[in-house]
Amino acid sequence: MIVQVQRDTQLTAAESANSASQAAETAEAARLAGNDLRAILSEMNSIVQQIGEVAARLKQSADGSREIAAAVGEQSAAIAQIAHTAANLDRLAHQLAGLLEDGSN
Repeated sequence: MIVQVQRDTQLTAAESANSASQAAETAEAARLAGNDLRAILSEMNSIVQQIGEVAARLKQSADGSREIAAAVGEQSAAIAQIAHTAANLDRLAHQLAGLLEDGSN
């Protein structure tokens, strides 16, 4: 009976040591997984920051495009006014030429 108790005690001690070893391995795996998770979160934060920077640059580009479009619109209006003025000058030149012809006859 004492021998059986000693064997059971040794078996229990061995199982306890095995459990402790497994617990240590599990703790190490959890620590490594935590480190990996922190690295992933850091990379995600970096990506989010880069996306924010790209969005800001796109907004600047859009603002610049709107400014260019407004300037083109202003130039188009100025060119239309110049064309209108040139047409009026041409009409007046023809009228003047007609008056000069009539006056010389």
